[in-house]
Amino acid sequence: MKDLEFFLKGYKPSYYNTELDEEFTKHLPELMKSYPYIDKGIELMDDVQYYLFFQNDDLKMEFEDKMKGVLVRSPEFHEILGNALGYPPKAVRFYGQAQRDTSLKKKKVGLHYASISCSSSIDDIVENAFWLWNTYFFEDSQQKSLKVRIDTKMHKVSYRDKETLIKLQDAFFASAM
Repeated sequence: MKDLEFFLKGYKPSYYNTELDEEFTKHLPELMKSYPYIDKGIELMDDVQYYLFFQNDDLKMEFEDKMKGVLVRSPEFHEILGNALGYPPKAVRFYGQAQRDTSLKKKKVGLHYASISCSSSIDDIVENAFWLWNTYFFEDSQQKSLKVRIDTKMHKVSYRDKETLIKLQDAFFASAM
């Protein structure tokens, strides 16, 4: 399921994209009419128009309140954005910490599930995977695998397969020694 479709079906609390995505820009006029959004102060790159759409006004106001006094692209910005996008809380905290302490990047892996793609510490992949599975339950979700990116390799993990997640952690730690 694509990000936009996942948002439109109400599974994701918010949707973040840029005018550089041609498929997204086809839907932009209808999104702007139908959903509360922000299009200023959320840019990850200069000279690119970004949009952050929300399922409702309360989520938009909560984001705006949390962003008061926060610099765009700062670790705090990324944490607020990650929470708004519905990423696992531990993954959001790790991403912010890794921006402040670059030595943590050696523990960074990617999690990809049901249009959610986020960074995680290898230490937290079991908890973050189960958070995703428990939070994003939708038609055929049990048939969707979680993908864990370690370096450049993607590993598929079946629904709620804790054993495979632990094996990935063990292999990661064994290779680091």
